[in-house]
Amino acid sequence: MGMHPRPWIFPILAALVATGCGRAPATAVLGAAALTPESPSVHVTRGAPDPAWQRLSAEERRLGEEGLLPAEYPALAGAPSRDAARALGRKGLTGPFADDFGDPQAMLAAARFAHTHAPYKKFLQGLHRGDLVFVASNDPKDFVAVVSGGPFDHVLLCTDPAPPGRFIEAVGITGEPGERFGDRVRRGAGSRYAKPEVTLRIGHVAGGNAQMVEGAIAYATRQLGKPYNYTFSDDLAGDRAFYCSSLVYKAYRSAGLDWHPAKDPARDRVPMALIKTVLALEPDDALAASVDLMEFLHRPEPPDGKALAAFVVDRILPSCKKTRALALTPRQRTCLAEVLARVVDGKALPKMNAAIAKADASSQDRSLGGKLRHAGDTAVVVEEAVREVVGLLGAADVDALATVRALKTLAFAALPYADVLTAFVAGPRSDGAHAAGQLLDWVGRAAWVTLPDLESPTDLAWSLPAYEDYNVKESTPVDTWPFALVPSDGNLAASLLPS
Repeated sequence: MGMHPRPWIFPILAALVATGCGRAPATAVLGAAALTPESPSVHVTRGAPDPAWQRLSAEERRLGEEGLLPAEYPALAGAPSRDAARALGRKGLTGPFADDFGDPQAMLAAARFAHTHAPYKKFLQGLHRGDLVFVASNDPKDFVAVVSGGPFDHVLLCTDPAPPGRFIEAVGITGEPGERFGDRVRRGAGSRYAKPEVTLRIGHVAGGNAQMVEGAIAYATRQLGKPYNYTFSDDLAGDRAFYCSSLVYKAYRSAGLDWHPAKDPARDRVPMALIKTVLALEPDDALAASVDLMEFLHRPEPPDGKALAAFVVDRILPSCKKTRALALTPRQRTCLAEVLARVVDGKALPKMNAAIAKADASSQDRSLGGKLRHAGDTAVVVEEAVREVVGLLGAADVDALATVRALKTLAFAALPYADVLTAFVAGPRSDGAHAAGQLLDWVGRAAWVTLPDLESPTDLAWSLPAYEDYNVKESTPVDTWPFALVPSDGNLAASLLPS
């Protein structure tokens, strides 16, 4: 899906949102070729020595002869500056662009890697216009892999197979930290995948149908510049926003491909829990709220309690039908923001926290007297929690009835997915995940169903009629990923979210 949020985003997000044609042989490129808009680069066979290539280093000429540099590389390398080279490499194409798109330095680095790494070189040689490229970081704790229950965390549509490949992709705001256009549909380059730890899968989805390829690329091109879909729901976003796999899936569906992803209810468990909880608050525009939240959270350091509380009170609560009545007046909003800031900073329940520490200490005494003291200490925890929560509600000056209704809505929406949400936020082996599991053993879990309006990269990758894999890691085989399916006993935390 093309996004890798920082770990501190997870609890905040859950709490607040809780919510084959056109390629000539890649043999030699010792000749100049012009790149026309929306068409692939032209590879030419070796003929008379080209002065543009002769001005380059021996290494660059050798890489060109191997077909590891595009035909326009000499012109880009000869530009007066890196920015000028990028501008030349993007000439005639609509943006936005990834930072390394059209960058000759990135092209050269990828060519050097391909020269010494046979799997990546073979990948470049097997790429065709219209192919889908699935990326697996081979990390079972990768955010997208965890959420979608599979090894693939990104997918791109190839528009030009000339090395290192040009693509159209949807990338989340946290997918490429520091990039200008890391939060929308953009043009990307294959140079960023010239890494030994990355596994790549090429999907030949069109079966040689040139008309279908061009239709899919035309659809994806029309979406350039649109925002990333942080709701991960096609029904909510429509064609206003895209995540990586929804973009390529819709592109080929629009071109006439009858594609039925390999859906699995276990893999959809986490996104289903998040989406159901988001919708429970009834946001006026779930897509706008999600984008707004991600833009606020995407910063080098987490926002402090005051900034986060102000954002929630001023932007999130008023935009949801179930919470906009909590604080109507300026004074109420100010009081509520102050209380929320204390909660976020961990200063809201000092007496309860002290009582918990005391109860934890007394739990170590296994004698009869110790057990009696622990029971008394546990009761004090409950008393202090109730007393301080009531005090917080009073200090917040919120409408009591509206608060009760909002909490009731959230409870009924989130309770069936408490094990999933708690494991996702606090960790699979946390006390909270264990307690949530015990609770659901008693009250019953939600039915496991697929989300028909969500297609993950793994869903699509496992539905391909024909594909080729490159640089597959024995530790994380892409077709038998160890965390892909949740066992029948429902132990999601132990299987999908490894600690």
